[in-house]
Amino acid sequence: MARVALVPCNSYDEEKVFAAVQTGVNLMGGISAFVKPDEKILLKPNLLSKALPQRAITTHPAVFSAVARLLREEGYTHISYGDSPGSPTATPQKAAESCGIGEAAQKYGIALADFESGSIVTFPKGYRAKSFYLCHGVQEADAFINLPKMKTHALERITGAVKNLYGCICGINKAAGHAQYPDSTVFAEMLADLHRYVKPRLHIMDGIVAMEGNGPTSGTPKAMNLLLFSDDPVALDTVFAALVNLDPATVPTNTAGAAAGIGTCNPDDIGILTPAGVMTVAQAAEHFLGGFAVVDGVTGQVQMAEVEGDLTALGDLLAVFNGLGEVGKHGAHFRFALDIELLGVHAHPAFVLQGLAGLDAQKHLLRL
Repeated sequence: MARVALVPCNSYDEEKVFAAVQTGVNLMGGISAFVKPDEKILLKPNLLSKALPQRAITTHPAVFSAVARLLREEGYTHISYGDSPGSPTATPQKAAESCGIGEAAQKYGIALADFESGSIVTFPKGYRAKSFYLCHGVQEADAFINLPKMKTHALERITGAVKNLYGCICGINKAAGHAQYPDSTVFAEMLADLHRYVKPRLHIMDGIVAMEGNGPTSGTPKAMNLLLFSDDPVALDTVFAALVNLDPATVPTNTAGAAAGIGTCNPDDIGILTPAGVMTVAQAAEHFLGGFAVVDGVTGQVQMAEVEGDLTALGDLLAVFNGLGEVGKHGAHFRFALDIELLGVHAHPAFVLQGLAGLDAQKHLLRL
């Protein structure tokens, strides 16, 4: 059975985050279960763009600091970090400096690995991708610890442990990859192959303040008050999806990852380890439930289980407004240009839809 540790943490206070990271790693068996002292260890945060940490675009420096401190205190000496930002104008160093990770890395003597140059590596065993233009910093590492940010994603619905590895692809080659793998399914299959090649040892997700809405860069910060830990990236992302009312089976990186054998997206095959004891995914979702706005940039459809009032004015929402996402039976929803106000997040979430021509928001209540 796959294991995902879930540790509550309600602020980015460095001591609180360090204690939470210690707890989560210990629940998973301790850091020595994943990396050896003589290995060259690479920390891979999300450094998508030059952004302040409060925008929730990048991994928070307090989470990075906690992992770095834990490794140093456990006697690990060969540690580097890096990511290849999504924008060609944002170098890894500038992105790290903007979000505070650069300063944290200096504090713990952790060097920035080479994520500005790379080379082609072949992967004949790939199901979808047979080669990658991989950053040299990734190629030079012995062990890989993934530090993703809990966010929505317009193509893949969420970006978590699986998607975060795309930052291992060097520079503008990421844009070429989007062209080569143009839809959510084949892109997810490529990411699964990338995991099979890189083989991260441990995933620690920053979900203290996540991003909902139009992620991964233009969404809204959303307090989720937790950290997630696992050696199974698909299981971790499955728990992420369950915690935000999103059916894990609707996340392409989950289904592609499970098909490729890098993890499980079956909630029944995942145990949640918490400081209070073991939970099922369903119990964790009920206990830590967070109303979350999720973009579905593929279908642009709204699925309605129960409707009060006349919603015929909605028509085909994709035609009305490109990018309006799915409101599924589990309460997953999103905000983009329209204003969707969350009225409740329990058994029967309700939303008021505003800003759509021909719709009186005060009379048309969508219940799920």
